[in-house]
Amino acid sequence: MEKLVVSLIKLTVALSLLLAFIVVQPTHGISWADKLVPFQVIFDALRRKKSSAAVAGSGTNVVRRGRVVGGISLVGAGFGRTGTTSIERALNQLGYKIYDSVAMVEHNHGRQWAKAANDWKLKGNLTGIELLLSEIERLGYTVTLDMPMNFFASAFAELRPGAKVLLSVRDSVEKWVASLEFVFDTLVHRFCVLPWRLVAPELDAIWEMFSLFTDYPMVPPTYPDHIARPVPWFEYVYTNPNFTPEGRNAWAACYRKHREHFERSITPRERLLVFNVKQGWKPLVPFLNLNLDENELGAFPFVNDRSTLKLAIATMDFIALGMPFWICLTLWVMLHFSRFVLRLLGASSLKKSSKAKAD
Repeated sequence: MEKLVVSLIKLTVALSLLLAFIVVQPTHGISWADKLVPFQVIFDALRRKKSSAAVAGSGTNVVRRGRVVGGISLVGAGFGRTGTTSIERALNQLGYKIYDSVAMVEHNHGRQWAKAANDWKLKGNLTGIELLLSEIERLGYTVTLDMPMNFFASAFAELRPGAKVLLSVRDSVEKWVASLEFVFDTLVHRFCVLPWRLVAPELDAIWEMFSLFTDYPMVPPTYPDHIARPVPWFEYVYTNPNFTPEGRNAWAACYRKHREHFERSITPRERLLVFNVKQGWKPLVPFLNLNLDENELGAFPFVNDRSTLKLAIATMDFIALGMPFWICLTLWVMLHFSRFVLRLLGASSLKKSSKAKAD
């Protein structure tokens, strides 16, 4: 029964995406390419693939026909909201293939990463991470980037000693906390994301990973007594317990500790690049040992993904809020389609019967 419900919701979401695109997409200030990003992410979640058995990765990376191959050569240690979207665009331009949360959902790796995180943090066992790392290398990925993959950056650096480490940072910790709060306020705590947990259960696995990494202050939300009560509901929906004044201070301390850890632990020092996207290509290209002319690369792809994120959330809200309607509409379409098919079959059967009697 649960599989039937999930399948129905998937079908409903897929059908409603078309209407959502028509209704939501006229957002000013966003290019058509960026408008398509959230829909591509949703489709990736709906068509996510099962991963096959892990196969060991190969050695040093080389540039071949514009694509970097040969295993993980770059580990992204920076948090989200430190220019990781811009970095992803830049690395794609250089021929790298990025493994991030979207790829994790697409390949149905969420539960496996959660188990690997549990084995590592609670038991000191890196076997699960090694197997998954080899698996994503087999799939052709050459870079790990963004949250939650940056949680594993220390393990990746240990398991792939030849890989370099890219630690992306913001101008100040205060700007980073404010940007992170924007994401959580617009995405994480809205009740409208609940139906998506059925479509992409890996989202729950990400929460589990956050709770396992005790160095990070984000935990599954707990609310004060006066907010935990059922009424008024809008307090529950729009109150984020992770960004009280104490929560902001905890995240700021976490950011500083995270940066200090990598600056202290990654040796030799040349293996680590502390990178602000405002620096552009200049420090990045030589750090990656690429013999490329910056002028040929053009402008560094600075991406402001706030507008795209708002569009993605508007799309998810549009679909989720109307979920009962979409389900009824889907059932209505299925009912009338089945009746149409039955009429065709009945007409065909009657025609054959009449022909047989005539003979």
